[in-house]
Amino acid sequence: GASIAGPALLLNLRSSAEKDAINQLMTKIHPEAFTSKFAADPTQLEQLVSAKTVTIPRLMEIAPPGTLDPSPFIYNSTLYTMAGLVSVAAMLHFMVKPVNSKYFDMSKKIEK
Repeated sequence: GASIAGPALLLNLRSSAEKDAINQLMTKIHPEAFTSKFAADPTQLEQLVSAKTVTIPRLMEIAPPGTLDPSPFIYNSTLYTMAGLVSVAAMLHFMVKPVNSKYFDMSKKIEK
């Protein structure tokens, strides 16, 4: 379960952060520059991102000078989420107590 859910969660969180970063960059890019670069209207952004035509590095090429590249921060929310889950798992691990001996298999004592 966790071997499938973990990577799926990571991918979902990263994808969400990447879409947010692209949308944030689009607020700084002039529509004319976008149309000139990608030969498409900015309203088609979702389809262009899905086709990997529009990426963060390609948007940075037409972003105004001084625009901060969001690429290094894509994994921030993902890693904070995973750190939280690992912390919860560690707390739960330390809450586990030894099993009371009254629940052990007593068949050997009964046979004697």
